Amino acid sequence: MALGYKQQQRVEEAWRTMKRGLKMRPVFHWAPHRIHAHIAITVLSLLLERTIEHACQDTWRNIRDDLKRIQLALLSSLTAVSGR
Repeated sequence: MALGYKQQQRVEEAWRTMKRGLKMRPVFHWAPHRIHAHIAITVLSLLLERTIEHACQDTWRNIRDDLKRIQLALLSSLTAVSGR
C-alpha cells in the first residue's frame, strides 16, 4: 500500500513538473473521457521520466537540472562571395 502511495506521489510530481514547464494553470475535469485522458498523460509522463532515468543511469532531478542548462542559440553563417 505504501509503495502504491509513493508511486502516486511520483506521478503527481511528474505532472506538476510538466505543467510548470508549460506554464499551465490548474485544470479540473468533469467529463469521464477528459479524466481518463488526464490520467493517461500523467502515467505516460512518469513512464517517460523512468525511461530517461534508466537510459541515463541518473535521477530525474539531476537530468532535469542538466537539461535546464541547455540554451537556444542562433548560429548564422555568412559566406563571402569572391569576384574570382
